[in-house]
Amino acid sequence: MKKTYLILLSLFCSLSSFAGTIIYKGTNNEKKFVSEIDILSIDRNIITFKIGKTTRTMPMSRMYKYYDTDINMNLAFEDNSSDYEITILDFQTPQNKKGITKVTGKKAKKKVNSVSFEYFIRLRTQKNQTKNIKTPYFYLYVLAAANKGDSRTMYSFCYPEEAKIKNTKTYNEALMFEQAISSSRHVINPNNRIHSSGAPKRKITIPLDGIGERDIIAMYLVVWGKDEIIHTESKHINTQYNASKNWHLLTRSGK
Repeated sequence: MKKTYLILLSLFCSLSSFAGTIIYKGTNNEKKFVSEIDILSIDRNIITFKIGKTTRTMPMSRMYKYYDTDINMNLAFEDNSSDYEITILDFQTPQNKKGITKVTGKKAKKKVNSVSFEYFIRLRTQKNQTKNIKTPYFYLYVLAAANKGDSRTMYSFCYPEEAKIKNTKTYNEALMFEQAISSSRHVINPNNRIHSSGAPKRKITIPLDGIGERDIIAMYLVVWGKDEIIHTESKHINTQYNASKNWHLLTRSGK
């Protein structure tokens, strides 16, 4: 019920848009995507939308997600990789609550604070799926205070490098989704010795480049699995500053 309510809310807020993308339940409950749609109406849990010159209807119960953005579906391709979940352990943030860049030694090496954590992968293999998975995409959003004054800035980081999206100045789930379904995304076998490094868990370190000596207020981590968000984690690091639960959605300033 909560999921349907959230979808309805996003649709009502975007009826004036000219293009959008929906993810819906197809045959055998597989996910299907359709883009370049215009929402015409929602009546008694039935959504009416237009694709080109054709008008279609669909019960809300078949919808997984709606994006008020025309996502480039040409980037995607059919694949039989597995769905999966992750468990994150030992989420470590800068202990001094700042991103400080230090210069030390004769060669003036730059040391930047970072965020690190470990994670496990658990497959949710369904019928006709292999044990291969799309490599997880991690997006870290950091809210930092300005050096002077009351203004705040959102910084964004990703892992691996190919997960980077076009616009990093704001939180944009639609762009993350577009990147997640891209055919350029690597597919791995998590049980393969080459990818597991002889251990069931993996460790990631994300340098907080560019933050400098600004106070770090809060962090928000988003992890994408095959074609959806499979984990989120938020941390209010410096409680001397106020930060709403959804600060990553409300903050519009960038680097």
